[in-house]
Amino acid sequence: MNRQTIQPGSGKLRRPCGWTCGAWLGVGLLFLAHCPCLRSQASPPKRQIARPPAAAARVAAMPLDFTLASDSYVELDGMTNIGFPWYSRSNHVRSAVVLAADRSRLKALFNQIQAAAAHSNRAGIPTPQLDLPLRRPPLGNLFVPVLSLRGDSAGMNHAMHAALQARRHPMIQYVFVKLQKVQVRRTPPGGPPALQLRVIGKLAMAGKERTLSANMFIWRDAHGHFHVYARHAVRMSDFGITPPRAFFGLFRARDRVFVIFNLDFVLARHSPTRKARP
Repeated sequence: MNRQTIQPGSGKLRRPCGWTCGAWLGVGLLFLAHCPCLRSQASPPKRQIARPPAAAARVAAMPLDFTLASDSYVELDGMTNIGFPWYSRSNHVRSAVVLAADRSRLKALFNQIQAAAAHSNRAGIPTPQLDLPLRRPPLGNLFVPVLSLRGDSAGMNHAMHAALQARRHPMIQYVFVKLQKVQVRRTPPGGPPALQLRVIGKLAMAGKERTLSANMFIWRDAHGHFHVYARHAVRMSDFGITPPRAFFGLFRARDRVFVIFNLDFVLARHSPTRKARP
């Protein structure tokens, strides 16, 4: 209900000014809202184009580079003519191991292996469908300085260095060539589940190179390290090596010797590919 007032001295009714002012204010605001000259000239917000982070893309495309931990070693292990064992070991192993694969896929692969081990029985561990896409063939090179090989006998050490022609051929080298077969096994029995690989590689000693087909085991420990173990028998005569003698020829190494790789690899975080130098 509208309130009315009497104007003093006129006797006429008068509506309050508040209603009239409110009406004019509403008309003014409506005019301002539709006036073209007062409309905002701001352009509509630009559509943001989603771009993948360049740094993350570069990291994803980088190959996986592995470095050797200090507990890694390569060993020559054999017997003497009188039945005593001998060995010659080096902890000064150099490597260039690069895998052109996705880091998350490698992690998923070993998670899959560990899951398969939970369903093992007397027949062994069922080999799951393993998949690790590679953008290019893997690189795997190992170098061992001959003079770094040491055993329990100083005389045998000297004889071994001479037999391997350390001055003319200072390095023992192993080069990965290709993969033949993959299975899931435990090594040693009762140990962690591992990939058992049948690999082709080239071993060079004393200036001679031979192609080997050997079994290699790879497993991941609780700290995320990747362990590689291989033990393969060779004949020194196949490399033109005369088995070394010690104690004035009383002890002589037999021709058959085992080459043992016991390697502890650590996956580098985001390091560029490096090349090992002999």
